[in-house]
Amino acid sequence: MANGAKNRSNSSLLRGTSLTTLSLGSLVLASGLTLLAATTGARAVEVEVTPTADLKVTQTDNVYLTDGGEEDDTILSIDLGLQLRATSPRLQSALYYQFSYDKYDTADEYDGTRHDLRATNTFEVSPEFFYIDLNGSVLERARNRNAVRAATDRTYGGEQVRVTTVSLRPYIETIVGGSMELLAGVELSNVSYSDTDVGAATVLPNDIDRVTEQFRIGTENSQDPFTWSLNVRARQLDDDREDLDVLASAFFGISGTTRLIGRVGYDQADTNGDGTNEIEETLWRVGFDMRPSARTTFRAEAGQRYNRTTYDMAASHTFRESFALTASYNHTLVTDAGQFVELSGTPIFDDTGALIGLDDIVADIVNDSYIQRRARVQASGNMDAFSYQLGFAYLDREFEFALNDNTITQVQGRMEYLFSDRLKAFASVGLSDEDADVPAQETDIERYSIGAAMALTQNAYISLQGVNQSYEYGTGMEVTENAIVLSVTTSW
Repeated sequence: MANGAKNRSNSSLLRGTSLTTLSLGSLVLASGLTLLAATTGARAVEVEVTPTADLKVTQTDNVYLTDGGEEDDTILSIDLGLQLRATSPRLQSALYYQFSYDKYDTADEYDGTRHDLRATNTFEVSPEFFYIDLNGSVLERARNRNAVRAATDRTYGGEQVRVTTVSLRPYIETIVGGSMELLAGVELSNVSYSDTDVGAATVLPNDIDRVTEQFRIGTENSQDPFTWSLNVRARQLDDDREDLDVLASAFFGISGTTRLIGRVGYDQADTNGDGTNEIEETLWRVGFDMRPSARTTFRAEAGQRYNRTTYDMAASHTFRESFALTASYNHTLVTDAGQFVELSGTPIFDDTGALIGLDDIVADIVNDSYIQRRARVQASGNMDAFSYQLGFAYLDREFEFALNDNTITQVQGRMEYLFSDRLKAFASVGLSDEDADVPAQETDIERYSIGAAMALTQNAYISLQGVNQSYEYGTGMEVTENAIVLSVTTSW
């Protein structure tokens, strides 16, 4: 439902040929939209500016991330940031920029800088009807070394990977006839990679354009006994690879807490971009959802897609105000064209948070469809001074023809304990285990951290954190790093 620009947000990311060009372009964009809102009858624009600064000292026992022959080093890091927000009844604009510099005591060939720039803009052209989103980012971060990411964020000299993205999305979002929601729009996006040559042959350009068209109409969120929705999405890359999804859904209320669900749809995918390997199929799903209480929800659906059985289930329950549990399971077929369109649309990060370059995306695409089974369980709680978040994820991919099946199991958790308003302790754990048909692709990643933070003033705090991280690969390589980070952060 359209509620005006001030209540809207969008996480799409802005393309630029250089950091300087993009910085100036983003500032002009934010200023231009602010002036536009101010000159179109909107009330006064509110502007909020927040500078930030962070000084870190890191002691690591494996600066070169090697398997054996580890070397210690001390790294001094400076992060300077600026957040700018402009809001009005018809405008929401935000700009974030951070400059980072790392100075190594011994490995001075790694000295270098990183930039992180993000801009988001939503303009309500016509009240509660027509909107325009214009968003973008430039992200630089260290490329993996020896297929391993460092335990802390830091540069590797000239080996930074830069990803620039931009998206323009004009769309209509409104209510028709009092209860019918309508969304119709198109998104033009571009993602480009630089410094991604890791020795593998690049068979695709480092600059990818994507067009996404979306149409949705229905009464799914109304309180009527019978509701419905129609969703259409078409995506196309600049090499003409494309896919089309159409899904019509009907919801029948059989009680105040339970609805029956029926869905029918159509899928089409062009694998090669020239029509020589085009696949299409109808799909259907049936199921139900229920909300037996304000604390509990459950949904289950089953059906067929490309002559394969599909399942989609989700449940959530809040046991007390301090404890919530959610779980989901999905079983479906992923086509090779769908893989490519999905992966090529946005920058991709691996399970450790490290950026995957374009070469790695190409390597991940197998000319084959696969059955995907995904399960997730998440728990969170807040008990007086103690809070926690725990998560478990399981992903299994079974390819139709290629011997490339793999299974990934992940466990993540974070806990905090408040000793007082000014002092807290925290700890986190991240485990990822991948089993694959190709032994060399198997990985076992473990990351543990523990630390404490203390407020110095209302806008400044100091923290001390210890990190242990290890990578073990099917090739026999094992890399371990231990690091201690002392940080002082302030904003004003």
